[in-house]
Amino acid sequence: MAVTAAEGVPPHNGRSVLIVDDEPEIGRLLLEMLGAQGYHCDVVGSGEAAQTLLERQDYDAILCDVRMPAVDGPAPFAWLSEQRPHLRERVAFVTGDTLGATAGSFVARLGRPVLEKPFVPAELRRLMAVLVPARS
Repeated sequence: MAVTAAEGVPPHNGRSVLIVDDEPEIGRLLLEMLGAQGYHCDVVGSGEAAQTLLERQDYDAILCDVRMPAVDGPAPFAWLSEQRPHLRERVAFVTGDTLGATAGSFVARLGRPVLEKPFVPAELRRLMAVLVPARS
C-alpha cells in the first residue's frame, strides 16, 4: 500500500518508510499521518512480509510493532542486524506494551526510539525528525 498525493496532502518528499504492524488500523493511521508529512509508505502486517521487502530495498525509516503473532519485532530486528546492518539506526518501535517485561527489556537493550500507542501526530513528527534528519 502506498501513499499518493491527494488534495491537501503534500507531494512525496523523496523519503520512504516501512510500517510493520499486525493491526490494520494502526498501519492505516501511520500511513495517513506520514503521508500527510510527505512520506512514501509501504505497510505490511508481519515480520516475514517486512523481511521480504527489506531484502529488495532500503527505507529511510522503519516503524515496527514490538508484539505481533509469529514473527514479532525482535525477530525482524535480529534479521536486519545480520542481513542489512546499515538499516539498524533507522528503526523505531511502535508498541502499547513498553511496560511489559519482555517488550520493555528488548527495547531498553537496543536503545532504539519507541512510539507508544496511543500516539498523536506531534509525537510521530518528533520521532521522524530523529529517524530521518532534514537533508542539508
